This record gives sequence, structure tokens and C-alpha cells, in this order.
Amino acid sequence: MQWWSNCNTDPSVCKGVAQARLGSRLRGPRRRRLTAAGVIGALVLSMMTTVGVTTSPAYAQTVINGCTIVAHPNATRFTDCPGANLAGANLSGINLSFANLSGAQFISCPQVAPFVCGDNAVLTGTDLKKANLSDANLSGVGLSGDNMQDSNLLGTILVMCYFSENGPMCNFASLTGAKLNDANLTDASTSSCATMNFGDGIGVVSHCGGASMSGADLAGANLTGDDLSWTVLSDARLTGATLTGATFSECAPSNPDIPACSAADFAGAKIKGADLSGMQMEGVDFSGADLAGANLSNANLSPFVEDGGLFSSPTNLSDANLKLGDLQDANLNGAALTGARLNGAQMDGANLSYAGVDNANLTDANLTDANMANATLSGAHLTGVTWSNTTCPDGTNSNNDEDTCVNNLG
Repeated sequence: MQWWSNCNTDPSVCKGVAQARLGSRLRGPRRRRLTAAGVIGALVLSMMTTVGVTTSPAYAQTVINGCTIVAHPNATRFTDCPGANLAGANLSGINLSFANLSGAQFISCPQVAPFVCGDNAVLTGTDLKKANLSDANLSGVGLSGDNMQDSNLLGTILVMCYFSENGPMCNFASLTGAKLNDANLTDASTSSCATMNFGDGIGVVSHCGGASMSGADLAGANLTGDDLSWTVLSDARLTGATLTGATFSECAPSNPDIPACSAADFAGAKIKGADLSGMQMEGVDFSGADLAGANLSNANLSPFVEDGGLFSSPTNLSDANLKLGDLQDANLNGAALTGARLNGAQMDGANLSYAGVDNANLTDANLTDANMANATLSGAHLTGVTWSNTTCPDGTNSNNDEDTCVNNLG
């Protein structure tokens, strides 16, 4: 708030002759009244400074692309712009927590040549905590480091691949380091493939891509039904996340000479104690991931092989922490487990045939009924391992080899 006077806001002009004349004229009660008013004014100004009164209204609002942005939002008073067209809008640093932006468009995809999507909204440093972004199109938008805690991303488009006159393209959201803990990403578009038939000579070709969530905090997030085949989740925190019905690897229809196959990237991710039992995770990269205490029983961790056999990629668990994990009856055929920490893991009935378990720590692991035929265990720590009816790497049975496989490692 500004205080205007005949001094034109410059106290210096009030000094000198004019001020002296004013003082010489005022006498008696009027002067006392002015003096008292001055004291009261000073007190009021002091009180306003103390309570933090500013020139801005308590709930100043701005309008961006026709959407009224509510200042200082809360659970009952928030920005409400469902279906808004926010392509090209600069929303950097704006507090959109609790906002209803369901179905909003944050990117423009013209229906004219060259059919290239662009004019992305800018959301750098935007607060989207508890925002409703269900069915919104956030493909191509940078959300790195943004606070999206407890946000609703049900059915949200995070990546969109297509063919344009400029060639195959993918617009994918960058959620690197974003705070997505407890967010609802059920059925969100986290991977996308575009397929086109180019006719004789080339045939069908697919172009695919996925959202980047590297280093994101997804603790407690719900990723039910998401296609994570092309998604980058390296170094992400997924403790307590729900992955029910998620797809971890896939091949899109494509010319055999131009395969379009991929598996999820969880390298270095923190998935401690996760329930991944019975899931199909062929070819997934879990290298260096923290899976301590995770339930991987009956999970399929064998190589990801394209139907025609022209593409094959083993599941990578190298240097992963699987300490005290449940791997009972898991299919680890051909898996890379070099340097993995498997101490205390329950691996009874697991299929480890052709697996590379070199330099892994299997101290106190349970390998009852496990199949380790043709597995390599060079440099592996095998102290306290339970060998019972275990098929050893050389094909013999531990029960016929003094209840151990340490002398039959092939």
C-alpha cells in the first residue's frame, strides 16, 4: 500500500520553508488534532507492517489462455479449468495445487502438414500437488522436479508417437526427478507406439517411445495397467508402488529388419519390498536396483524374445540387491545376476538354468529344488547355502553329491 501526499512521495520536498510555514501557522486545538492524527497514522502504518498487509489482494487472480488461475489455492478454492487449451501457456512457478485440469491440452497437434505436435506449455517449477490431470495431454511437456504429489493422472497422456511429414516422432513428458509419490497413474499413457504400413519393399514399421521418469519419487504411486515397456524409471523410488497389471516388455508390429522391441528400465531403482509376484518381466533392466525383501515368487524373469526369435534380451539383475527376497519358483532362466546380493533369499524351486551368477552373494540362500543347470557361479559366495534336490550346474543332483553343489559347478 502506498501513502500519497502533496510531497509527491519524496519526504525531502516537505522540508524547508513550506514545512516551517505550516508549523508556524498551526496553533491550539487544531495543531493538537493534527498531531494526534499523525500519531494514529503512524500506529496504523506500524500495525499494517506488523501484520504484513501488501498491495496485492489476498486472492489475486490471473487469466491464462482463458483459464482463471486462482491464487493461494486450497481444497475448496482452486483453479477449475477442465478441458482447457493451455498449449503454449507459460505456467512456470505457478501454484496449481488442487487444480481441476482434467482433459486439458498442454500441447498443440495441428491437423495440417507437416502434422508435427508442438507449442508445449511451460510448467517449470509448477506446483501440481493434488491436481486433477486425468485424461489431460502432457506429452512433450517438461515437468522435471515438479511437485505432483498425490495428483490424479488417471488416463493422462504422457507420451505420444506418430508419423509426420518430417518422419517418425515422439513427444514425451519429462518427469525426471518429479515428486509423484502417492500419485494415481492408473492407465496413464506411459509408452506409445505408432505403426504405419509403407507397402511393398518396407512393409509395416513401428516407432515407439516412453515417458522419462528417471529419478522420480513414485513411492506409493499407483501404476496399475500402465505400459512401462518403453518407460525410463532408472533411479526412481518405487517403494510401496502398485504395479498390478502393468506391461514390462513388448514388441510392436514391425519389419523384422527394423524391430521395435523394448523392456522397462528400472536400473538403480528403489523397489524395496515390492510385490512383483507372478509378473511377466522378461528382459527388464533391474541392474543395480534395490529389490531387498521384494516378492518375486513365480515371476517370469527369463529373456525377452520376440515371437520370431530375431530379438532377444536377457533380464538384467546385475549388482541388484535381492537380499532376503522371495524368488520361490521364479523363472530366472538366462538372467544376468553378476554381482547380485542374494544373501538369505528364498529361491526354492527357482529356475536358474543358464543364468550368470558370477561373483554374486548367495550366503544363506535357499536353493531347495532349484534348477541351476548350466549356470555360471565363478567367484560366487556360497557359504550357508541350502542345497536340497538342487540341480547343479553340471547337471548332477545335490542329493547325490553330499548335499551340495560346491564341487559340481561345471
